[in-house]
Amino acid sequence: MSPRTWSLSFTKFLELLFHLESFSVSSTRPCQHHLFRDHYHYFHSQQFIASFRLFQIKLKEFYLPKLNLTLKPFVYDRDYYIESTKSLSVNGYNIFSTIVERLIEFKNLNLVPDSFISKIDQYLAQERLEQQTFRSLMDEIQLKMTAGNGGEQKRELDAVSYVCIDDQIVEAKKFITKIVHNWNTTLLELVQIIKKYEKQQREASKKVPIKALTSGETTNETSNSIQTESDISNLAESLSVSSTQQSVTIDNDENNIENGPKIISSNDDETSRRSGVLKFLSTFLPNSENDFIPLKSPFNDDEHLQLSGKYIVNHRELSSIIAHALSMSEYEQRLNEEILLINETNQENKSNDIQQQNDDNDNNNNNNNNNNNSNNNLLDDDHQHIELHFHDSSTKFVVKIFYAAEFHLLRQIIFSNNDQTPYIRSLSHCKKWQPRGGKSKSEFWQTYDDYFVLKDLNQKESLSFSTFAPSYIDYITKTIKYNRPTTLTKILGIYHIQYRHNTTGENFKRDILVLENLLNNQSSVIPSIIYDLKGSMRNRLVNVDDTQTNAVLLDENFLTQTQDNPFYVRLHTKWTLMKALYADTYFLAKHGIVDYSLLVSCHNNNNDDEQQSIVSVGIIDYIRTYTWDKKIETIVKSMGGQGQSPTVISPEHYRRRFLRRMDQYFPVVPDEWHAYEKKYLDLSLFQTETMSANFANNDLPTQ
Repeated sequence: MSPRTWSLSFTKFLELLFHLESFSVSSTRPCQHHLFRDHYHYFHSQQFIASFRLFQIKLKEFYLPKLNLTLKPFVYDRDYYIESTKSLSVNGYNIFSTIVERLIEFKNLNLVPDSFISKIDQYLAQERLEQQTFRSLMDEIQLKMTAGNGGEQKRELDAVSYVCIDDQIVEAKKFITKIVHNWNTTLLELVQIIKKYEKQQREASKKVPIKALTSGETTNETSNSIQTESDISNLAESLSVSSTQQSVTIDNDENNIENGPKIISSNDDETSRRSGVLKFLSTFLPNSENDFIPLKSPFNDDEHLQLSGKYIVNHRELSSIIAHALSMSEYEQRLNEEILLINETNQENKSNDIQQQNDDNDNNNNNNNNNNNSNNNLLDDDHQHIELHFHDSSTKFVVKIFYAAEFHLLRQIIFSNNDQTPYIRSLSHCKKWQPRGGKSKSEFWQTYDDYFVLKDLNQKESLSFSTFAPSYIDYITKTIKYNRPTTLTKILGIYHIQYRHNTTGENFKRDILVLENLLNNQSSVIPSIIYDLKGSMRNRLVNVDDTQTNAVLLDENFLTQTQDNPFYVRLHTKWTLMKALYADTYFLAKHGIVDYSLLVSCHNNNNDDEQQSIVSVGIIDYIRTYTWDKKIETIVKSMGGQGQSPTVISPEHYRRRFLRRMDQYFPVVPDEWHAYEKKYLDLSLFQTETMSANFANNDLPTQ
């Protein structure tokens, strides 16, 4: 056979191998296996043997970060709300029962005047009104729990109903906390009144010493030193005679005692009254005169329920502090002032732009330089940041919201319904979260609904992002406005949190970045493999065993695990991904950002081909600029590494290496539309030089 015939024969074999649906060996002996797809085929030529076998390729469907976010309220299951309501009801009624018991103890004191008892009766009436208010709150919660045709039968409520129940539980907890605080103040005042009353009695007793008469004393002396029985009885209500303060002289002469006048000393009723008061005070003042046993709050000490508002502040859950600050009326007032100032500034800039159109190029350059200088000065102006202070009886809080108005306007664009209440509600609870396998030394928290991640920033990162933030906000705003794809993980705000606990002396300071959680990008898919890809092969390997789950793997792990099963994608998927990567990395390089990475999360369930194909991607850790310490790190690491380039290099070199590796990591598989797509998709856009030229004239490519 001629070489052309050989080539034609091989081509025909590949066509049958790829496209023939069914083909059996013999009709006399039918076989269920496909001749080409289910068998190995060997070709021999001289000393070479070629083997062919067909494998099914699983194409990956990539999901970029959504331009707009829709937040669904996080709710617990019904049993949680049932147990919470039951526990809250028991704790609340126990508090009211304790208040009544203590008031009754005050009322049963015989020594106190009628005006004091009347005051106790008023307090008891006040307690009944407060208990009725609490009962109404609990009845309303119970009514919502059993609403619907099902009555008290177990049924599923919608999320909105559970949100209302959650808000009312918070309201009831804050009501009980307020009751405990107010009644502690009232009970302490009552105890102080009793102590003051007893002190007056002691002082009066010093002025009226009681002395026994001897047989040699006259009747006049007796009348001068001892009061009559009627006078003593009148003083009984205001005096408390101390045994140590009594001065009683007893003569051993029995006749003198029998014949002498009757001596009135502290009687049994008075002693019993005073001992009752001391016993009563000992229940409130166990250690010393200055100690007081207050009513104990039934709730967690970490929760600051004395603060007003619809969210509970827990200083162990940093996001709850942010949520409280964002829901304060003071914040809303100052935010509106900042937004008004921004609108006025934008109007002035538009007027200046119209006027500058008639100026020459030199004047334009001068004006641009002046504008840049004014913008730089604006970055250092504290008017862009809102600082809020709030406190309760134990802790003082300070929250500084950086670029408050700018991030507020950005969130309005990001959230579909322009309502930021779900965002604040999402931040009301968080938990500590530590990614496994990553090299970041930062602390992380994750909201209960998994929508957002909080990252602790060190001083250098905080300073870097505070300068970079205005450009980032402008870039994301334009991206969403023009519906352009992006791989940048959205940053929703940056906050400085500080609190000091008065009792323990704990002083806490953190700069917190709030990011969207890429792992929750597709809520119906639970990622089982996560990669953090930088495009570098230096120290990019994580040693994990089979027992570790949710480990974050690096570049070398990715190459090892994808040798037999690469991340194949279609041309339009690759084009969209690379277009977003080129635009985003150009923006980052333009602002000197390095050390970012592409987070890739995929589902690895072999029993579900549909979920196997889903991959979520997004650029993370893009807040560190190429400062002098990074330059020194580049120089030092370039001296070693066995010829491998350092992880951190200059922004433009980092970008080129990153794009080249991402292009290699995700190969294209052609299909029947490949030729058409290749013709109409401008693949030359992916050339680095072409992209740089396009961005020189425009921040974003039009194609």
